[in-house]
Amino acid sequence: WRLVVACNVFLCLFLLFCSVWLVGLYVTDPAIPYKVKLQHDVMRAVYYVSGVSEGSVFPFNRFLLSLRGKAAVDSSTSFDLSVPSLQPNRTKTEVPIRLYVPKTPKVKYRKVPVVVWMHGGGFVFGSVADQGNDKLARDLADSLGAYVVAVEYSLAPEHKFPDAIEDCYSVLYHLNKGEADWIKGINEFENFHPMSISTTFVGGAGAGGNLALHVKLLWQDRFGLNGSSKLQHSPYIPHHHFHQGILHILGEILLSPDLMEYPLSEQYHNTKYILRSDTNERMREFYLQDSVQLQEDQPFLRHQESLEAQRNNKYVSVMQQLGKEKLNIRPFMLSMKTGSLFQSQIKGFHDALTDMGILSEIHSLYEVPHGAAMILQSARDYFLNGAEKFLQSSIAHYYAQ
Repeated sequence: WRLVVACNVFLCLFLLFCSVWLVGLYVTDPAIPYKVKLQHDVMRAVYYVSGVSEGSVFPFNRFLLSLRGKAAVDSSTSFDLSVPSLQPNRTKTEVPIRLYVPKTPKVKYRKVPVVVWMHGGGFVFGSVADQGNDKLARDLADSLGAYVVAVEYSLAPEHKFPDAIEDCYSVLYHLNKGEADWIKGINEFENFHPMSISTTFVGGAGAGGNLALHVKLLWQDRFGLNGSSKLQHSPYIPHHHFHQGILHILGEILLSPDLMEYPLSEQYHNTKYILRSDTNERMREFYLQDSVQLQEDQPFLRHQESLEAQRNNKYVSVMQQLGKEKLNIRPFMLSMKTGSLFQSQIKGFHDALTDMGILSEIHSLYEVPHGAAMILQSARDYFLNGAEKFLQSSIAHYYAQ
């Protein structure tokens, strides 16, 4: 009977704790949606157990996040595929991708535009198969009427910079070659329109937004001028791959991107919801610390580069390049003001681009924090509607030239 009493007492205390917690969520910050606050507390516990929160006693792991449900492909509107890897540090020879086919494709000259999409997760978490990432990519394809190619890029800390961006580059490289059946719309994919690689977009959420923006810069630099590379004097990124071709990246579709702003703003440190500054900084360090730097004379040699030097790398933080060179980019960005880590840097980036005469679009949701588009349908719809208009206007501008 003592065991029964003890179990009942424990159950009562647990229910009391849950009741106090849920009531506290309801009365705290009423402007923040209840669902977002609930997700925040759950993710805060997950980040602590995963070893990425400040003061966590656990080693880094992905155990709890691995328990999340995975979304399967249906072999009619989504397919798990792969492209050959071009980066020497990947443990496997292929970069997995997930292709999403829009329900109603926006056909132009018998072809359909394509968006190369990078999921969020602070460079260390996430997969194209995670239910939230899968739903966002599916919604993106259907809303934009474009193919979405979601990249299963290498994650830190097992893979440091520049491995993830090299994976994203590999996808662009093989799109540019245009040899795969899923690009041409033949054989198994004969019921689908070919991809219009001359109207390609890159995009991503959070850390994926960072990769999308910087792989666009890398793509441009590796294209070079008259076949010569502008990377020939840069030690910060491997330059053993160059390309020619017709793939044109018309714009960047960025959902609350992490632009790696340094020094950090006061607003960044005051963030409360979904992703805290201490957690994000630890994940950034996983991505950068003890990074790989590939030299011209020793292209596959690993050695350490200081964290400060990496933060100033053009392909880590484009913010550091503002005013130093002409940036051929055209971003569409959605920022979240309330409790967002990245709102101030996104606004500053947009203003700087505007001052430089570079066309940039920014849209803000003022009552939702970072990550809301993964939780709230209203926030997701706002992003998708803006992205669809941006894509169509960019394509119209391209064909009008």
